[in-house]
Amino acid sequence: MDVNGILQAVAQQQGANVSTGGQLRALRTTRVGQLLVADWRTELILAGAAFSVSVGDIVAGGDVALVTGGGAGSTIDSDQPEMAVGTPTGFYHIPLGFDFEGQVDIDADLDEGNVILFADTTQQIPLPIIASSTLETPANLLGGGPAAVSWAQSVVTTNITAPVGSIVLAYGTTQGSQVTAASYTLPKLQRHWYPAFPMLLKGPCSVVACWGGTAAVLGMCSYYFAEVPLARFQ
Repeated sequence: MDVNGILQAVAQQQGANVSTGGQLRALRTTRVGQLLVADWRTELILAGAAFSVSVGDIVAGGDVALVTGGGAGSTIDSDQPEMAVGTPTGFYHIPLGFDFEGQVDIDADLDEGNVILFADTTQQIPLPIIASSTLETPANLLGGGPAAVSWAQSVVTTNITAPVGSIVLAYGTTQGSQVTAASYTLPKLQRHWYPAFPMLLKGPCSVVACWGGTAAVLGMCSYYFAEVPLARFQ
């Protein structure tokens, strides 16, 4: 018996078609003939459906440019987020990961700094023209892949419609502790979050990042997400 004639797979490592439930499907291989069994993040990236948004920058020939939290103030103000990504009706938004590093001048007992990433499952954030902010263009993690249908903004300095904290995705905090009259602890403010399982947030929805504290928090973050039509899972 010719086993190769029976067991065949389609060379299709990206751009797979979506089938309805109950249909028979051919197996998939990479273009070099390896059986393609990708984890859920890799599958979304290969499909050209995964993106990143970065807040903060590196100045050409210079130092890093950090973003001041709290709507350019200090204490977190979720009406003026440091990053917000909105996905429209007809799509699922799937968080993939979040990296944040912050600086805060903790110079007294109980001084604190915080960072939070949360999902609003009730609404899509407004376009950046509605509030003073920076328009961000999500970068496809598959080089040359399609543009995102979601829009993003950063460094919001006038109030948008208050985001609803439907789901807390990630949170980080640090607090100063006075050891003696002349010395303090030096805690870090950072958060690196990669979900162990996929969360399908149905549009319209938003994912929002804010940071701040008792003193100004300066930070930089990268957020990774995927967007797919509802038909991919429904």
